[in-house]
Amino acid sequence: MNNSFDLQQIATSEIAPEGESLLWCGQPDPIRLAMTTLPVFIFAIPWTAFSVFWIYGASGFQFPPDFSQGGFSYFPLFGVPFLLIGLGMLSAPVFTYTKAFRTVYIISNKSIRIVTTGRTKKVESYTAKDIGKIERKEKPDGNGDIIFRTEITLDSRNRQKTTPVGFYGIRDVRTVEQHINNLKRSLESGDHHA
Repeated sequence: MNNSFDLQQIATSEIAPEGESLLWCGQPDPIRLAMTTLPVFIFAIPWTAFSVFWIYGASGFQFPPDFSQGGFSYFPLFGVPFLLIGLGMLSAPVFTYTKAFRTVYIISNKSIRIVTTGRTKKVESYTAKDIGKIERKEKPDGNGDIIFRTEITLDSRNRQKTTPVGFYGIRDVRTVEQHINNLKRSLESGDHHA
């Protein structure tokens, strides 16, 4: 993970110079974040295995395939995109694990931000009015997850898809929950100014 200086530097750079103050910043636990992709990884195992089997079967159970006949001999290549999709899903935990080291969670007196650094920086910002039902999942050591919003989108078949938004694998999750509750209450009390 980034050291505390890096965290503070990234968090401070996101805070507006006037009227906004940093209350908390942290990073996700890489293992905990990677575990969120476990269902995708499990689904990818039979998907990828079937893709390999299909390509192998379509090539007449010979490896490497014989493309010298042209035409139908290229049929096994139709399975390659499905194999690549499977490999992509299998790598999801590794990708998410490394992403955790580039992710910074920020709470200020005006907003919540999720910052992902890299070649380009992505900043997701949520104000008090964006906070919905708050759900805390806490382990005995005080670490855990906190969900503060559920986003609803439509997939390619026009079906609703819900995506939880929150901080995963953070230390002292109760303190973080308190900061988020205070931010939410600030809107209700009229103290919050966008």
